[in-house]
Amino acid sequence: MNPSHPPGRPGIFFHQQLAHVVEGPQFPDNWFVHGKQTFAQTYAMAADIRRFLAGAVPSGAAVCLCAENKGIVAAALLATLDGRTPLVIPHSNASHSLQELHCLTGYAAAITDTDRQLPPEVAVFSPTPGKEVDGGWAPVTAAPTMEWLRLYTGGSTGTPQVWSKTVANIFMEATYLCRVYDIGPHDRIVATVTPNHIYGLLYSVMLPLIGSAAVIAGVPTFPQEIVSAVNENQATVLASVPIHYRILNGQSPFGKSLRLAFSSAGALAPKDGDAFYRQTATPVTEIYGSTETGGIAARCRAGEDRCFMPFDPIDWKIKEDRLCIRSAFISAQLPIDHEGFFTTPDHVGASGRGFVLKGRSDNVVKVGGKRVDMERIRESLVGLSGIRDAFVMSAPLTGGRENELIAVVEGDMDEGRLRGEMTRILEPCEMPRRILTVRRIPTTVAGKYDRKAVAGLFNISAT
Repeated sequence: MNPSHPPGRPGIFFHQQLAHVVEGPQFPDNWFVHGKQTFAQTYAMAADIRRFLAGAVPSGAAVCLCAENKGIVAAALLATLDGRTPLVIPHSNASHSLQELHCLTGYAAAITDTDRQLPPEVAVFSPTPGKEVDGGWAPVTAAPTMEWLRLYTGGSTGTPQVWSKTVANIFMEATYLCRVYDIGPHDRIVATVTPNHIYGLLYSVMLPLIGSAAVIAGVPTFPQEIVSAVNENQATVLASVPIHYRILNGQSPFGKSLRLAFSSAGALAPKDGDAFYRQTATPVTEIYGSTETGGIAARCRAGEDRCFMPFDPIDWKIKEDRLCIRSAFISAQLPIDHEGFFTTPDHVGASGRGFVLKGRSDNVVKVGGKRVDMERIRESLVGLSGIRDAFVMSAPLTGGRENELIAVVEGDMDEGRLRGEMTRILEPCEMPRRILTVRRIPTTVAGKYDRKAVAGLFNISAT
């Protein structure tokens, strides 16, 4: 099966799989968190969380899920399938993010895996992973169309938002991915992104929960940590992000256990995808989508394939150079037209049965009265010898409506030579006014460029 063009719609399979999940674990003695927590223990923990919520949280009140332990996250998801208490998931478990999220949502309780600085009025429950909990799992009546999750995004766009997801949104997507990529009890998954991000939640919690696969504890982020996590656990699936594939380029070799490698949360550099393929003989499948839209398409980055093939459940069209989608995975807050299509911010071009990305409307700014695509500038910089990575953003000029471009680059080139090379490959209006060379470009926990942190390097505010 070609993973870049998976067939089959998830409708009937979604209802069957949801019924299986709410009934209880199909393989109770199998590891959910490999070597640490079985499926039976995960369901028992879910029953314990459900009792806590019933006694401490009014119906309809939001509950903050601020845990990175995947066993606790899975148990919290199971405990709230009835839609009685929607789960709010912060983009980060840092104290300022939890406080900000409380101001936005007013969550009444929190489920966590460690001591965190939470508002004093919030009821807190910290389950113990792997502990045998009294009282077994009683099947719940799932509410497919009820709000289940509120995913908080922030850092990459500069504008915090909360996106709602129903049980159907999440289960349909995860069920589809499990069927397409044959996720099952034979799999062990390593993820380098936390469950705070939709990509981490789907690939390191929902896929093992639905497919009865095991997930490896922890979130490795350094090169040798990732290699060791895969090799020592004989992992078959790696779910990672472009920045981690970049730092893996040229690192110690992997064993031969991997059969699938995924990348999301940004564009994967072809040179990094090619290097990983040479190291492992496993091509990287790049997933295209967002928190609010869910998964849209995939491409298998072996060779020069630039074309994204839409997932089969996605109806899509191109209108005035913009990608429009109709999907069961998207959040209810997104505006749709009379036919149910949402117009994404991405400019695309048709290519065979799929499309190629040509840039985002929110990556285009006016400089000197001319339209400038910041992603094109970034790609041009990364193409220079000696530059490992780059990030370009705009900042408003003082006292006017114009923008200036700023750039941070990782590499071994000094600023004088870099500016000379940029003059050769960029138009005058595309030249960043300010440039910094750094050892590592700041990123969020989801592996995206951290706009706020980058702006701070220049002593400006993120826009």
